[in-house]
Amino acid sequence: MPDCSLNEVQMYGLRAARGAGMAWGLAEEAGRAARWLCARGLPGAEWLQRLLARLEGSDHAVHAPLTAESPWRATAAPLCPVTCGAALSDGIGNPQSLRLAGVACPALLAPFVARVVPDGHCLALRWQDCELLIGPDGLLAPLPGLAALGVETGDEVALVKAPLARAAAPLVPRAGAVAVPSATWQALDALAHRTYVPASDESRARGAGAGALDND
Repeated sequence: MPDCSLNEVQMYGLRAARGAGMAWGLAEEAGRAARWLCARGLPGAEWLQRLLARLEGSDHAVHAPLTAESPWRATAAPLCPVTCGAALSDGIGNPQSLRLAGVACPALLAPFVARVVPDGHCLALRWQDCELLIGPDGLLAPLPGLAALGVETGDEVALVKAPLARAAAPLVPRAGAVAVPSATWQALDALAHRTYVPASDESRARGAGAGALDND
């Protein structure tokens, strides 16, 4: 299980999301979401990799929310939490009372919910038997178990305004390296490689790589 910096998690998350077919803007959001979760001791890189594996090969647009409907749903299930989160960040929908149907890897919504918490309150993100409380300073402890947090699909996801739980302390983000399972890192790396431009004779002649002569 390699130790990775948060910058690496974000960059590889971005590149992997792009390699899986996300537009650049959404891919950047995906990388930031993975980093945000990892900084709080949660397996954000693993959840992102699982999401990308699930949506890979499909037109990402069909997993975007139909925001004029209630609950939000996708043309083709499941809903993408990154696209839903980006919509929330752009001021679409009411974050204090919102329902979403069939969200893949719903815990990936948490970083986006943290951006829209109203002053003096917290938002409860709920699905199945899971509830995440998110306050002005981020996730509030205690957290549900990883089994509940890491479900493949949140069948009925709700976001509701709740009183600020002052007894619950916010999780302090870490700054150091985080452990990412080797299988997860390899899968992200494989997707990221799709974004690399293959070397050509012309690029090598212009100075990319070692060139035609390698005297090392």
